[in-house]
Parts: sequence; structure tokens; C-alpha cells
Amino acid sequence: QVSELMAWTSDSYPMDGDMLATGKEFANEEFCARPECHDMNEVVANTWGFCENEPDENPHSSHQDLALECGDCHKVHEKSTLVCNDCHNMNVPEGWE
Repeated sequence: QVSELMAWTSDSYPMDGDMLATGKEFANEEFCARPECHDMNEVVANTWGFCENEPDENPHSSHQDLALECGDCHKVHEKSTLVCNDCHNMNVPEGWE
């Protein structure tokens, strides 16, 4: 998280042509699941049936295997988006799209 903070404070966070953050370089499982940050087994265990969805629905245990990265859904300076809802119709946390 320190490297992400440093990127933002130094204004050197990667941006696309529309000047939107493309932070996938930071927000991937290798970055997010370091021992001092998130334990992915714990994240998966705690998100079954999230937001009053069906008990077998869990965006962190996706049938997309490893095709998704944390940054595909979790955003820092823009609204987070549940990519699962491109095909599914799940409830999302407050403040999400």
C-alpha cells in the first residue's frame, strides 16, 4: 500500500488516455494479498453471500479463474464496479456500481 500511496502523492499513478487511473499494475493479487495486507483465503471466506446475495455467490471465488484482478472491481479514485454484474445481477455494496 505504501507504493500505491507514493504513486498517488507524487502524481505518477498510471492513467489512460481519458486520464482515468489504470491502477491494475498495483491492484492485483500479488500486490493486495501480501502478508501485511489481505489474506485471500480470509477474503474469500468472508464474502460468500455478500450484500444479502445468494449464499453461493462470491466475487472473490469467481468462475473466471485468474482472469480477474483486484483492480478490475476495486478502484481508488473512482467508483468501484462489480465486474460480475456484466453478466449477473448481484447486489453491490453502498457506493459501488
